[in-house]
Amino acid sequence: MSVTKISYFDAANKLKQEGRFEEAIASYFSAIEENPNFYWSYQNLGDVLLKVGRWEEAVNAYSHALELNSSSAWVYYNQGEAFTKLGRLDEAIACYQKAIELSPDEFEIHYGLAEALRRRNERDLVQAIAMYKRLIELNPESVEAYKNLLKIQPDNWEMWWQLAHLYSQQNQREDTVICYQQVISLNPEYIVAYEKLTQLQPSNWENWSVVGSKLEAQGETERAVSCYQQVISLNQEYVGAYEKLSQLQPSNWENWYVLGEKLEAQGETERAISCYQQVITLNLEYEVAYEKLTQLQPSNWENWYVVGSKLEAKGETERAISCYQQVISLNPEYLAAYEKLTQLQPNNWENWYVLGEKLEAQGETERAISCY
Repeated sequence: MSVTKISYFDAANKLKQEGRFEEAIASYFSAIEENPNFYWSYQNLGDVLLKVGRWEEAVNAYSHALELNSSSAWVYYNQGEAFTKLGRLDEAIACYQKAIELSPDEFEIHYGLAEALRRRNERDLVQAIAMYKRLIELNPESVEAYKNLLKIQPDNWEMWWQLAHLYSQQNQREDTVICYQQVISLNPEYIVAYEKLTQLQPSNWENWSVVGSKLEAQGETERAVSCYQQVISLNQEYVGAYEKLSQLQPSNWENWYVLGEKLEAQGETERAISCYQQVITLNLEYEVAYEKLTQLQPSNWENWYVVGSKLEAKGETERAISCYQQVISLNPEYLAAYEKLTQLQPNNWENWYVLGEKLEAQGETERAISCY
């Protein structure tokens, strides 16, 4: 090869490196005119034509290159790229397949074939799926391979899971959350995805609630309780979490009391009463629950009597008297309330007189005389 011919080629390469593509194209044509059998002139010309969007001419340049050297996987690949740009997908696929035969482990070539198959028509989807999976084998960190596979298989929750893992490794929090949400929409029973969301969105009480429900369904009571407690710490007004805790910890009177308060605030009186009664069942000494019942059931004299007894035991005489008087107003025949009043107000002759009358009416003459 003469010095002149090499100079045309070298000049074209230099122009190409400098981004002066049109001038490079002209120099490559000059090099080819001088020596039409120099393979590299056609390959490099094709590369530059591909860059500037002259795809038909790029196809022709690569064809000439392949006539001179049919063992170059990258020339087949680049010709496939040009055919793809022209929309000639059958020819593009043939080029990519030939390139893979020559270089079976090149990620980029597999990617080109997978994309061409995906774009061609439905009958190629199975092959395209296989190609994308091969891409993932070659490069497990290829986000684009997963994304394109999911265009074909949007219901493949496992692919969404793996893509979420990749985004997580790249610290792309929003994309990671979207992927985990997609996993959940496709596989609502996959608890690990919910747990991942609680880690990414620790202040989202709804995520914690769902995880709690899933754990509860699996019989993991302690972990479920922990989740519901987290819900309450984030949203103290969410009654559902208190209800869950009272179900999972039925002997915890404090849960029942708080649930009662929440239901009372919402106007659910009957359910609130049931909760306060449960509190009393578990903790007979918790006076506040009795007081709550007297507020919600003001005509229930038995509640008033119990509260009076509790207050009396604590030395709160005036409040106890008030409760016993309330008992009498609701049930004038309840003798014990009168007896309590005479004990707490021994100098009140009216209490003694009424007690005497009640005892006399019951035939307890001796005790009645004592009162009079």
